[in-house]
Amino acid sequence: MEEVSSLARKLKYHLPLHQARITFIAQFILALIRSRSNNLYRVAEKFQMTAGRESSYRRIKRFYADYEYSYEELGQLILGCLEIDRFTLCMDRTNWKHGSKDVNYLVISIAWQGNSIPIVWECLDKSSGNNTKERIAVMKQVLKLIPADQIDSLLADREFIGHGWFEWLEQHNLRCRLRVKEGFPVKHNGGTSEKGVETSISSFPVVKKKSKMTI
Repeated sequence: MEEVSSLARKLKYHLPLHQARITFIAQFILALIRSRSNNLYRVAEKFQMTAGRESSYRRIKRFYADYEYSYEELGQLILGCLEIDRFTLCMDRTNWKHGSKDVNYLVISIAWQGNSIPIVWECLDKSSGNNTKERIAVMKQVLKLIPADQIDSLLADREFIGHGWFEWLEQHNLRCRLRVKEGFPVKHNGGTSEKGVETSISSFPVVKKKSKMTI
């Protein structure tokens, strides 16, 4: 139980919740890691409690039904655990079908030691795609947690383009590095155009690397 207590102390520092809820969250996180599964029955089996699996499973279901998290609290917890002061962010999107329901998430994560740790996300009310308004909305949530001057760059795939989007990033002094196809035409500020070489769009640098360029 020492690892549960240790994690609970860390959570308590960042989350304004009562001790019973904090202890449960610590149990749940460690059980997820031990079970290596998102199947809640398997997770419940790994709880370090005298109660049986069925009791732990019911607690998990009650937690999902009752608990409302805030981005600010969750974000502060993640930032407190990482203990870094400069950030490389990643923007990505994923979509799938859950039965007949379309699930389409737009996610901002922190690149950290070869991993990508989600910090803000939004489930979009459509089957696929995203737009500038939706990207700006999630980035505003990020800026409540991380000041713009602590963000080194935002990494994104080639679907995250648009004049309005780039203008908003520039207005907030956020550097974007965008992956595009080799040979993709890019214009200099002066109006000249090149392909597959080092150049720039507005204030966003472009660097060629193997078969890709980053913006």
